[in-house]
Amino acid sequence: MDIEQIRLYSEIAGYAAGVASVLFLAVQLRKERKLEEYRTLQALEEKYTTLLWKGSEQPGVDQAWKAIPEKRKIHLDTLAQECSRDSWPIWNDMSNDEKNCYRFTRAGFEILEQAYIANRKGWVDDEEIQQKWKNWIISWKKTNYFASYVLIEMEHWFTTSFIKYYNTLK
Repeated sequence: MDIEQIRLYSEIAGYAAGVASVLFLAVQLRKERKLEEYRTLQALEEKYTTLLWKGSEQPGVDQAWKAIPEKRKIHLDTLAQECSRDSWPIWNDMSNDEKNCYRFTRAGFEILEQAYIANRKGWVDDEEIQQKWKNWIISWKKTNYFASYVLIEMEHWFTTSFIKYYNTLK
């Protein structure tokens, strides 16, 4: 074997080792990404579960899931028309129990917004998990009677894209 053949085989081996290294690195990065995705998912689910348990320990928070009496709802709906970025007429009119429901709902929406953002940015890249969080958001929209009041008064505290997404859900 002459020196040119040795040099050629050496170059080919170098290229092959480079390609193998890049493939190995890609596999390792994919594993790391999946691990980060799992950590993100676990953190969100832990926050959500903790919120639900803490809510169950707070007196009156279960009222967030019960219909507001019609007369009270009409009054709160009237106050909602007076909301601005710097005023919270609904909050100011609420009883302490209603404020607990409002806080609970606000905290829940923070977590649901984080799940939405994680899904949108691809940090949780599993369609089944994304659908699960979407269903939780829809559930809160349909069953939490304080949701609309929190979003009316606090809309500017949430990302615009989350509010738009929330409003499209049925």
